[in-house]
Amino acid sequence: MDVNSNRVLSGSDGKVWVNGELWAEIQKIEFKITGNFDSVNFVGDPKEHSRYTGCSSEGTITLNKTYSRGVKMISDAFKSGVFPDITILTKVTDKQTNQSERWELKEVLFTELGHTIEAKKTITQEMPFKFGDWDILETISA
Repeated sequence: MDVNSNRVLSGSDGKVWVNGELWAEIQKIEFKITGNFDSVNFVGDPKEHSRYTGCSSEGTITLNKTYSRGVKMISDAFKSGVFPDITILTKVTDKQTNQSERWELKEVLFTELGHTIEAKKTITQEMPFKFGDWDILETISA
């Protein structure tokens, strides 16, 4: 199997939109979907088996703090208990083939709000979130 190192994706070729708005100051986005499993055991069988019971999903956006992105929206939601409908779309493109992988995260709820200031350091803001659904809109083929 031949592997071309130029085909390895770079985060610098990625983009993230929140509710259709490009958030260019994002330093990093990470998210994961984790399966939940119950242990299933049988008499006479020493092995542990598993049964899928559902999944959970969470992530974090890390921003280079350039302005108060999302602060008011999240603060208002925590105070009122009324959370806005939020969708996150990610896209990373292979410049060699112009193919992209795109994910759409739906039912996004930002779960924390905070602020850090440290002398002689650039400021970043972490925005943890949970999401209830997702679609993989596009994939990159070999």
